[in-house]
Parts: sequence; C-alpha cells; structure tokens
Amino acid sequence: MAHPSLRSRLDSGLPVHGSFTFLSDPLSIEVMAAAGLEFVVFDMEHSAVDLADTQHFVRAAQAVGISPIVRIADVAGKVVQRVLDMGAEGVMLPTVDSAAAAAEFAGQARYPPAGTRGTCSTLRASQFGNHNADWAEFARSEEH
Repeated sequence: MAHPSLRSRLDSGLPVHGSFTFLSDPLSIEVMAAAGLEFVVFDMEHSAVDLADTQHFVRAAQAVGISPIVRIADVAGKVVQRVLDMGAEGVMLPTVDSAAAAAEFAGQARYPPAGTRGTCSTLRASQFGNHNADWAEFARSEEH
C-alpha cells in the first residue's frame, strides 16, 4: 500500500503520531495502524528484536501504510545501511557521544558522495530492482 513518506508528513507541518514497540509479533503493527498511528519505532536496543525480526516488522508496517523507524543499539556491522535496505524510513541511534560516532552513523545512512552507504540491485527498499535508476536520488531527497 503506497502512503506518504514520514518525511513528507513531517514537512507538511501537521502533527504526526506514532509509538515504540517492543513486542515480537508483527500483528502489533496492524493494531497500531488500525488505531490511526502514522509511524512505529522498532526497538532493537532494549528488546530481543534482531535483524530478521526487523525485516518482518518493516514489511508489516509497509503493508498497512505506517512508516517504519528502527532504533538500533550501535552502528556495528553496518546495521544502519541494513535496516534502510530493508525499507525502514528512518533509523534512530539513541546514544551519540562523539562527532566521530555521528559521522559514522550519517555515513552509513547516506549514499556517496555524502556518505558511504553501498547499493545493491535487489533491495527491498528499491522494490527489488524495479526502481534502481531513481532509488538513490529518492533516498537523497528524503535525507535531512
């Protein structure tokens, strides 16, 4: 289901409503969307949620038109790039204690020349190659 991006909703100046989830069942995302929420934050920092679970959550969120955001514990293993490649509309890093940590986080989230994020022709985010030609440009337009 196509829905306006979280960035476009925030840019509109209207209130945007959402919640965190620590639940391990993607059904919780359907309940949040039915309640009228517009975004959900999946917490990988304080829950047992891993990358495989996160992919299911992102798919569930996209299916019901709610924007998926992922809170990660740290930037190890290029996790920022990995959750964005799954289709997350945003990534939250809860603790940034140095300029170097902020730069690493931003670099993993942005395509060159602004960052170090790599690309792959079979990303969920680019609909498995159907939008590769314009995917990087769209992703750059959503970065702020």
